[in-house]
Amino acid sequence: DCHEVYESGRHVSGAYEIRPETANHVISVYCHMEDGVGWTVFQRRVDGTLGFNRRWLEYKYGFGSLYGEFWLGNDPLHLLTSQLKYKLRVDLWDWEGNSTRAEYGSFGVESEAKKYALRVKNYLGDAGEFLLP
Repeated sequence: DCHEVYESGRHVSGAYEIRPETANHVISVYCHMEDGVGWTVFQRRVDGTLGFNRRWLEYKYGFGSLYGEFWLGNDPLHLLTSQLKYKLRVDLWDWEGNSTRAEYGSFGVESEAKKYALRVKNYLGDAGEFLLP
C-alpha cells in the first residue's frame, strides 16, 4: 500500500504500482504523501468532468484516470482492506476553498459476495459522522 511506498523512501505524491498480499496481480494506485504518511487515494472528484453514474462492473474494477477524477474500484479496495488494518480519511472542499475532514480509525470494504459493504468506526474530525446510518 502507499504507506509501504512511503516507508521505502518514495515521498513524492503520484501513481505507483502496489501488490496487496491477497492479490495475484499489481494494482495501480495514486499515493498522496503528506505528514510522514502515504495515503492510498481511492476516489478523487475535482470538477465533475467525469461522470460517476456507472454500472456495477465499472465500480467493481474502477474507472477514470489516477491523475484526474477516478474511482479505484471495489475489488481493489476489498483486496487492500482485507490484508491489513486501515484508516479512512475523507477530505472535502467547497467551491470557495473551504475544507473539512472526516477520519475513521478503522476502515474496510467487504467482498463482492457481501455487496462491497463499507465498514467504518472510530470517527474523528470536523466534517460530521456522515458514513454511519
